[in-house]
Amino acid sequence: MDYFETLRKGMDELLSVARRARSLGLDPSDDVEISLANELHERVAALFGIPELGERVKHWLDATGSKLETAFRVIGEIVPGDHLKMSYERRADLALRVGMAIITDATVSAPIEGISKVEVKRQGGTYLSV
Repeated sequence: MDYFETLRKGMDELLSVARRARSLGLDPSDDVEISLANELHERVAALFGIPELGERVKHWLDATGSKLETAFRVIGEIVPGDHLKMSYERRADLALRVGMAIITDATVSAPIEGISKVEVKRQGGTYLSV
């Protein structure tokens, strides 16, 4: 068994223990909240809870081979966001955070915790306040 198989087996065992513990009903939630993700697109989808984001990240990574290009392409799809049922300000916030997550391999907390607030300002033009 190689290193990664050993890690995966250990993780599976720990998740099994956590699920059994949660099934006792002593915690507020019966679910184990952790999402397992090996690839960047899986981590982005898990981080934001939007599976379609992961699909778009995978598409653009496969098409361009570049994280930076992928970040800008996905941002460019989020901001107009005709398919997303959220306000323009929320889409701008999401786009900024998703772009940062892609560039940092979705392995640091900066996209979630490093940005406290994103606002769309309209004073002499439209711009983001981060």
